[in-house]
Amino acid sequence: MRSGEERNAIAPLPLAALRLDTDTVTALAQVGLKHVADVLDRPRAPLAARFGAAFVRRIDQALGIEDEPITPRLPVPAALAEQRFPEPIAHQRDVLGTIERLAARLAHVLEQRGEGARLLQVALFRADGKVFRVEAGTGAPLREPRRIARLFADRLDVIGDEVDPGFGFDVVRLCALVTERSDPQQTGLATPDHDAELAHLIDRLGARFGLRRVMRQVPQDTHIPEFAVAAVAAASLPSPLRGGSTAVAQRQRSGWGSELLLTTASSSHDSPFPTRPIRLFAPPEPVDATAELPDGPPAQFTWRRMRHIVVRAEGPERIATQWWRDEQGRALMRDYFRVESQEGVRVWLFHEWPADPDLPLRWCVHGVFA
Repeated sequence: MRSGEERNAIAPLPLAALRLDTDTVTALAQVGLKHVADVLDRPRAPLAARFGAAFVRRIDQALGIEDEPITPRLPVPAALAEQRFPEPIAHQRDVLGTIERLAARLAHVLEQRGEGARLLQVALFRADGKVFRVEAGTGAPLREPRRIARLFADRLDVIGDEVDPGFGFDVVRLCALVTERSDPQQTGLATPDHDAELAHLIDRLGARFGLRRVMRQVPQDTHIPEFAVAAVAAASLPSPLRGGSTAVAQRQRSGWGSELLLTTASSSHDSPFPTRPIRLFAPPEPVDATAELPDGPPAQFTWRRMRHIVVRAEGPERIATQWWRDEQGRALMRDYFRVESQEGVRVWLFHEWPADPDLPLRWCVHGVFA
């Protein structure tokens, strides 16, 4: 329903749709008023005098003339811990110390369930009745008290003066709104747990900037260089802390209009040199190249107004579009070469095979190795 069309929308409805009590609906029916349209244009004063002010208020609320405050029901948290104080606390260090103690109690409950928190909320009840709710998400199931307290320390630093203690807080409540299965993981005895440190770093950055803004580069199941890596939300990827491995991470929508399978598996090759350049150009930069053979490496190329003589070349590596993604009938087929010039410039060149064999080959530089 568009704004301003409330009147036409509610006019044909029966008066019971205004949430009136049964006695009022019966009294209105006795005088011939059965639909909302029957009372919309009538004077408000006689209606209020005969049927009560609540009836007129319901009409104005349905038309949007009068606001109707509601009290939403909050979801029941998966686990919570609460601390009450005989004297309110106001210092941030006291609040954070209380959060850490509550997190220890919460961790005991979550550990018994084999779960970890993915979304935490601290409710600060001020002495005058005002309640501040601060939430912090995590990139992996979490139940370590110190790290939970550190997350909310970062979160309160970002919020700043929005959480005004006033005369102090007399109740602090820590809730785990969302939990996830968290099985014990075996780690090295002498080596640091890099996965745990990375997860904690993601959580802290997410507490300051928002988890949706923390991205990770993840390989995709495609050979096309432009789409071989995707930036996805770090908190949405599985990790060893969440029972993940080098298996499938998830499916994401790509610019091709189809789903791409994201994995955390790393690829390996026999050559000691990198098969992909350190830096890719978007889009690839066109060059003028001369090759001895149509399908061979270039003997020389001109790139950014500089002429380069090729002294070493490796290739070709043919990359073609998957047949199931050829949505517009344009099949991409490129031959890539790793070449090195006399000056030591190492680039990743390709020529694209045109659909018309009479057209010349198009050469481009797609990236540089150093």
